[in-house]
Amino acid sequence: MENFQSMYDHVSVAMVKSKVTIKLEEEVILRLDGTIMENEDESTGRKRKYILTHPELVFFVDEVGSNTSQQSNGNIGGQKFVVHQAQLALLRSSYANCHFTVLGFTNAKGEAVCCVIIFAGSEISGKHIMGLPPWVDFIGDPEVDVAENSHGLDKYYPLGPTCWVSGKKIETFVTCSESGSVTSEILRGSLKQIDSQLTFDRMEATPFLLLDRHGSHFQLPFLDYVTVQETKWTVCIGVPYGTHV
Repeated sequence: MENFQSMYDHVSVAMVKSKVTIKLEEEVILRLDGTIMENEDESTGRKRKYILTHPELVFFVDEVGSNTSQQSNGNIGGQKFVVHQAQLALLRSSYANCHFTVLGFTNAKGEAVCCVIIFAGSEISGKHIMGLPPWVDFIGDPEVDVAENSHGLDKYYPLGPTCWVSGKKIETFVTCSESGSVTSEILRGSLKQIDSQLTFDRMEATPFLLLDRHGSHFQLPFLDYVTVQETKWTVCIGVPYGTHV
């Protein structure tokens, strides 16, 4: 618990410097909407000295690794198949173990901000970016109507999840690395994707990012990007592997 308390103390100080939070002289109890309670009996919440003033500028991210192989998947859904007594219900599935990683950026308002998909490989293609569900019919002429009729949700080329933040549309950032894991260049590219769509007035407040201690967070491509004044971010590292606490 001392580690968690130290993390909260240091993160709170950095958020004040970033101007996304203000520090009060005395502790108060806040309602869910952020207003201060006059009567302490209204809530059992903890007292605090810090009030979040720009939740839209506070971001969180973590990575989730997965693969496309269905070889060891069981019949968890409970669906039954009728076959001959001496046969097994052999269904077509993917045995290829293609690793990929997903990063989900969210803000302190609880909004999804940006989805990042990292494939294992040395280069990325247009089909990686567009996606392809083989069970959906292609609409129109591939040479003429591909962009108009077959891009988007439930289409032949569905693209990745689209996030809407403050009326701005942020497309999925699809990229790759040899291992399919996060690199410093990819983390930099993810922030560039967000910066390209959301206009931050860094004179008013600096966008704040909280992430865990991954090796890619300490390499030059990412550090250079977040320390340049034009693209400055305040970045803090949280205690890893503590979500169960």
